[in-house]
Amino acid sequence: MKPKKLWTGKQVISTILKNIVICGMTPKEIAGMKGVCGMNLESKARLAAKEWGPLGKEEGEVIIRDNEHLVGTMDKN
Repeated sequence: MKPKKLWTGKQVISTILKNIVICGMTPKEIAGMKGVCGMNLESKARLAAKEWGPLGKEEGEVIIRDNEHLVGTMDKN
């Protein structure tokens, strides 16, 4: 059926980040990690927010909290 449900880029990046963090650990090690949070990042994007127009005012800053890509564009920075 069309239109088909698709993933956004932020959802794809978040899924990859969640799998990278767990990669290389045994289930016992993961279970013993109480209070450990995932990757957190706040950075500026190379492409300025004003270049996205009025709808992209939040895209100038990249925010990742607990392996979840919340805001911004993933670019060279």
